[in-house]
Amino acid sequence: DDHGDDHGDDHGDDHGDDHGDEGTLFKNKSKELGLTFDISNQQATQKIVFTASEEELSITGEEVFLATTLSDELTLGYYLSNQLDIAHIDFGVRYDQIDRKSANNTYDANLTSLSTSISSDFTDNLSVSFGLSSVHKAPSSMELFVNGPHLATQRYEKGDRTLEPEKANNIDLTFNTAIAGFDANLSLYKNSIQNFIYLDDTNTEQEELTVAEYRQQDAVFEGYEIELSRSVALNNGSLGVSIARDYVNAQFKQGGSVPRSVPARNIVNFSYIGDNNLDWLVSIKDVQKSSRVAAGETATNGYQWINVSLSKDIKASDDEVLTLSFFAKNLLNKVARNHSSFVKNEVPLPGRNIGIKANYSF
Repeated sequence: DDHGDDHGDDHGDDHGDDHGDEGTLFKNKSKELGLTFDISNQQATQKIVFTASEEELSITGEEVFLATTLSDELTLGYYLSNQLDIAHIDFGVRYDQIDRKSANNTYDANLTSLSTSISSDFTDNLSVSFGLSSVHKAPSSMELFVNGPHLATQRYEKGDRTLEPEKANNIDLTFNTAIAGFDANLSLYKNSIQNFIYLDDTNTEQEELTVAEYRQQDAVFEGYEIELSRSVALNNGSLGVSIARDYVNAQFKQGGSVPRSVPARNIVNFSYIGDNNLDWLVSIKDVQKSSRVAAGETATNGYQWINVSLSKDIKASDDEVLTLSFFAKNLLNKVARNHSSFVKNEVPLPGRNIGIKANYSF
């Protein structure tokens, strides 16, 4: 878990162009079989999980940046959950066997991952969770075998079939308590990744596009997530407010920042759930300027983002409900750019977007 990949609307500019021009056809055929065996007893919950999957990825047409690739994955996992006198313990172990084939290139890996967490209620007002994990991740087909112009990133991408699996050693500590009537949650984490894989721009061009190569080196991701929330009962419903901040510092061990690292964010949400089936939400997001940039990157200005939504349920009968919704995204119509995007300069985030939706269920 790299804590920071999920930024909601921030990723909107990278979608929609993934299929290149109209002359390119992407096909993904996959089969998967999964079995779960519950071997729990009165003392503990225990499960054994088996999955087998087969995937064929092919691209035809004008933008063939990846040859047809076949991937076979076999996974065997064991999970244990046990409540002791002073703490709750969760433990998991997973074995992965991965084979990838593309044209004359092949890749295979046998990986083992472990994770455990211990949580305890120290007082009626304080619970603490401590987790440790060592997780292996095999390179993807793109990272291994890509070779060609990728218009979604505006890069001529080149993979490396000699890439080693990533190994992430993660430690995290979480506190849950109450302060002045607010529920408080604080998570601290440090993730040390051996052979971290990233796409690095070079100083060369091919087919009028910047050449970007998949490379790897050791990196450390460390940061925190903090949230204060409270719900207040009103005459006709309940009003909720939450204040949150997340931050991650991603650095290579040999020096320098990891490319396209997400900047810190502050988020304030106001929500109302009405007894008359009228709900609304106001979300205010403050994305800060990217203070740390990798070599060759440019800084990205911060921005403020306001989203508003309002919904009303109209019941025609016990089984029939009409839901009317109004939404407004980027209400201030800010010009904003997502620092983690490859095309942040060419494609800003969407401007003001206002709409009405209706949904009828029966």
